[in-house]
Amino acid sequence: MQEIFKMNLKIVLVIYIVLDLVCIAIGMGVPILGQSADRFVELANKEVKNMYVVCVTVFVKPEKIKDFKEETFENARNTRKEPGNIHFNVLQAENDPSQFFLYEVYKSPEEFQNHQNTEHYLKWKGTVADWMAQPRQGVKHYSLFPADSDWY
Repeated sequence: MQEIFKMNLKIVLVIYIVLDLVCIAIGMGVPILGQSADRFVELANKEVKNMYVVCVTVFVKPEKIKDFKEETFENARNTRKEPGNIHFNVLQAENDPSQFFLYEVYKSPEEFQNHQNTEHYLKWKGTVADWMAQPRQGVKHYSLFPADSDWY
């Protein structure tokens, strides 16, 4: 991902340089690139870090669905107050009300680790453990789209 980002910035930089040369050649005089060349070089060398996304699938015992939702909503509300959390969705499957999907977005893996040490998460984890029909399954991702700046 970072290499593609750098390659695209270098292509844009080359296009701006060519446009500058055309502007000078046809007598417009002022290059359009100007000081922005430094910014492109800075961006091309910047390490790209993407949002950290955790997707958790949970199957809940049918008699515990209502309780699970209440506890999970409380955990989600408190998680949204954490400075490192960007997004937290709680979804329920259309065709299976016992299946839930938790979609959590953090600024970094470290922010997710911080979340796992919070009082509200530890309470949620301990409370809902026996309500699960099977162990929950979490998959961790790095977000590729949208850009990090578009999450806010």
